[in-house]
Amino acid sequence: MKQAIKWCSGYTHRFCEAFAAMTPAIELLNQLGHPYDLRTFDHPANERNYAQAAATALNIPADQIFKTLLWRLNTGVQIVVIAAASEAINPKALAKLAGAKKAELLEAKKAESTTGYLIGGISPLAQKQRLPTFVSETVVRHSMVYVSAGRRGIEIGIKPNLLIELTEATLGAFTNPA
Repeated sequence: MKQAIKWCSGYTHRFCEAFAAMTPAIELLNQLGHPYDLRTFDHPANERNYAQAAATALNIPADQIFKTLLWRLNTGVQIVVIAAASEAINPKALAKLAGAKKAELLEAKKAESTTGYLIGGISPLAQKQRLPTFVSETVVRHSMVYVSAGRRGIEIGIKPNLLIELTEATLGAFTNPA
């Protein structure tokens, strides 16, 4: 089954297909035959709030754009955390959900080497290593959510249940409004 790209901002459809095929996340969705919505945008070079930048550039509500972050528990276990751009992670609630006492954000270089993606383009899909994954319970409020496709400036929209299924995520309450 061919991917179902509905919209690709600023480029021809053919270019978008070729460009997107370069990321492991898109290749995974294509391989499994899952439809997705591909969106591209020019990512400002000096921007550090990547998910919020995507929401603004694509005119998608920040609670529908989900960021992917790597955290380390006090047990030494690394975990993937997926939450809306409009949410702040509550480390204590996250640690409790993960069965630990403390959680801290993983260093950028370690996150990159663990996932195979660069900061600002870390996709929750097709990472180099499969890690325990936790997704904010707010994900189920939407019929489609957007996550990084594996490069800065490329977001893919998928159904929340597909995100949970493909990442084998645990759904939980570990965020506060940002």
